[in-house]
Amino acid sequence: AGAVTVANSGVVHTDVYAGPGANVGSAISAGAGSITGSRGSLNAEVVMPAVEAPNHGPSVGDLTFRQHTFQVAQNLHVNNLNIETNAIVTNRGHLTIVCDGTFELRNKSHIRLEGDATLELYLRGTGFIGQQAHFNVNTADAFRATIFYLGTDPLIMDNTADVYANIAAPDAQLQIGNSVHVRGNFIGREFQLRNTGDFTIAGSGS
Repeated sequence: AGAVTVANSGVVHTDVYAGPGANVGSAISAGAGSITGSRGSLNAEVVMPAVEAPNHGPSVGDLTFRQHTFQVAQNLHVNNLNIETNAIVTNRGHLTIVCDGTFELRNKSHIRLEGDATLELYLRGTGFIGQQAHFNVNTADAFRATIFYLGTDPLIMDNTADVYANIAAPDAQLQIGNSVHVRGNFIGREFQLRNTGDFTIAGSGS
């Protein structure tokens, strides 16, 4: 019961399914107009992906990008990664970044993909994107960036942000709120969308 709850002025513009064998009336709690698609239960369980971060050797330690424009052209393994205060981090090539601790993208900062670049971001600790942050907005292609969130604390996106990415969080909740706009797809343990946040499904893709 209550697997899906749509409250206040929230609206879901798609079909909504609870787990196999669910009592749809109690599993999906929503007013008459708050889900525009159909409601039902799945025929089979959705298997959560098993995600492991790649081995890029020992960590180079903490990295902070602040105020200036930076270019990243090689795979990285770091402890904590902070991108803040009007920083612009431009990625070149097909890159993987592994972060063991805290990842933060905040204060009007950008992560951009240049040319045909792609980005896989593996977060083992905690993650925050917000305070007028921009993630892959310059390409507006969610299938060029994937966030693999391997922690158990919530992955928080709050206080104004634009994000184009596919997101997997097998053991955690994704929280989207307060003028955060996400374009992509999500699979994870739990999903919370609140206040003026919105999530737009990117459609078919890898």
